[in-house]
Amino acid sequence: MANHLLELDQSINERKRNYEKGRCDPEIRVISSEVVFKEWELCMKQNSRTIGLFIFCEVFNEIVKNF
Repeated sequence: MANHLLELDQSINERKRNYEKGRCDPEIRVISSEVVFKEWELCMKQNSRTIGLFIFCEVFNEIVKNF
C-alpha cells in the first residue's frame, strides 16, 4: 500500500511539473494541447492519501463480503 501511495505521489508530482513547465494554465495554453493539459490538471488535483483510503476500503469491503 505504501509503495502504491508513493507511486501516486510521484505521478501527481510529475504531472504538476509537466503542467507548469508546459505553461498549461488556461490563460496561456495552446488550444491543440487542451486534452493533455486537462488530464495533467485533473491528476494534479488528486490527493494520493484519499485515493489510498478508497483503495483500502474497496479491498476491505471485498474481504468482508467473502466471510
